[in-house]
Amino acid sequence: MLFMNNSNKVKIPVVLASDENYAPYLFVTMYSAIQNKADNSIYDFYILVPNKFSNNCKKLFKNLETSTVFVNFVDMNDMFQSSKTTIKHITYPTYYRLLLAELLPDYDKVLYLDTDVIVLKDLKSLYDYDLNENYIAGVKAAAYILNEKAESLYYKSIGLPELSGYINAGVTLWNIKKIRDDNITPGLISLVDENFKSQDQDIINVVFYGRILFLDFSFNVMTKYLSGKYAKNDLYDIYGKDVFECGLKNPCIIHYADKRKPWRTIFIPYGIIWWKYALLAFINMKMGLRFFLTILIRPFIW
Repeated sequence: MLFMNNSNKVKIPVVLASDENYAPYLFVTMYSAIQNKADNSIYDFYILVPNKFSNNCKKLFKNLETSTVFVNFVDMNDMFQSSKTTIKHITYPTYYRLLLAELLPDYDKVLYLDTDVIVLKDLKSLYDYDLNENYIAGVKAAAYILNEKAESLYYKSIGLPELSGYINAGVTLWNIKKIRDDNITPGLISLVDENFKSQDQDIINVVFYGRILFLDFSFNVMTKYLSGKYAKNDLYDIYGKDVFECGLKNPCIIHYADKRKPWRTIFIPYGIIWWKYALLAFINMKMGLRFFLTILIRPFIW
């Protein structure tokens, strides 16, 4: 469902999830999206947070609001706090996205972004994708596809017959009306405590298998594939040579989907771009001193 106001502006729901530890990085993600928003787009942000997310922290995010930017908090209370996580740098709020269809009943589809992305273009081109009968849209995760031979037994054991269409869950477009209509949410939640290797990303790929729309690489340019570990020809086979190279040169969304994060070291692919938006947010007095000092100091204490 697209909401229009009298000025023919399009309201786009954008959902993110975070605990307070990751709030400064979430702030940079949102700031980058707002800076590159088209004038005729309205961003309706929904931040899914645990009950320990402080009011003072929430107030900092309200600095981002304008006449075309809205910031809403959804208190998830203690949901999933007892659920185990199997990836060290990913915390339990990652599971919040599994409830999107129930959390936002007024929308037919929503965008979901991880907190380690930078948005460089208006999000309407992504939001406008026609999902048809698909439950979700995302960019293929090449590492899983290339590692299928080694992982095939595991994935077959959890209900995924093959990995050729395995997607990264960090930038996704959700057909939440279809998910509601088909009552899919209980199936997603039922798998949370199965301790899958890739947590909710595995759950999404298992439950939505066969009903996934694949997006161009430019919508989720994952930095891990620029490290030199992956052969370019292999990546070309998965994404298409022209699509992959175009994504690198003209990304819509950069995703620091790697253990190496830009706030820990600037010397990673596109690291300087992340710091550009962190500095702009602080200089323009949108980001408070507390968040900025956290970004500067935390790499030395983690």
